[in-house]
Amino acid sequence: MSDIKKNIYLHKDMAILSWAVAAGGAIAGAIMDYFTGLAKEGAYLGFILAPMVLLMMSLFLGMMDYSNSFDRALRCNYTRRKFLVFGNLSYFLVYVTAMLLVLLVSIIETAIFQRMYGTATVSLALEMGNPFFWAVILLGCFTLTSFICFMGSVYSRVGKTAFWVVWALWMILCVGTGAIASRFGDTEFFNKMVQVFNFLFGTLTRTCITILIFGLIFQMVGAVLVLRQAVKD
Repeated sequence: MSDIKKNIYLHKDMAILSWAVAAGGAIAGAIMDYFTGLAKEGAYLGFILAPMVLLMMSLFLGMMDYSNSFDRALRCNYTRRKFLVFGNLSYFLVYVTAMLLVLLVSIIETAIFQRMYGTATVSLALEMGNPFFWAVILLGCFTLTSFICFMGSVYSRVGKTAFWVVWALWMILCVGTGAIASRFGDTEFFNKMVQVFNFLFGTLTRTCITILIFGLIFQMVGAVLVLRQAVKD
């Protein structure tokens, strides 16, 4: 337990920021629900907005925090293996607690809007009783942790190049997806890509398996890089 506390302390800035972003995103979503009238229909934007903001923040800042924490840990006589185990566990716990904060805000929002409008958020209570709901959250946190481990190790080796690669991929995903779909939407290659996506994420079971596979790949590659990583001067 002391090792976990030490690692959370190493990542304390990232942890505090993750919790603030998760709660803030959920609250912002609740405010948007109220002013757009979606609350009357039982919609809940916060549960979509908060994880997206948390993901974006983690992709860009997580790799730098992981890299810097690695250097600080080894200078404090931590072994690479110990950092890998307890560092990743600390990140995982931070993301799980961040998602629990989102759920807490959603429960409070549900109670408030039920009293105001007599509506419930998008079957949130039913979803929380579904084991696949928790499986997706836990596997998502595991995969994000694994990706941060992988990219943090890459960032330690190549520096800001890793940051700009992630930024370029993120911008292509956010901005270029619509343009690509409109330009190549009728091509055979694009249709096959859609079929592959539907195969991987078409059901909750497939989604869980796909997320787990990606998480394991990132975790194994990241572990190899961490165990071979040198401390920066």
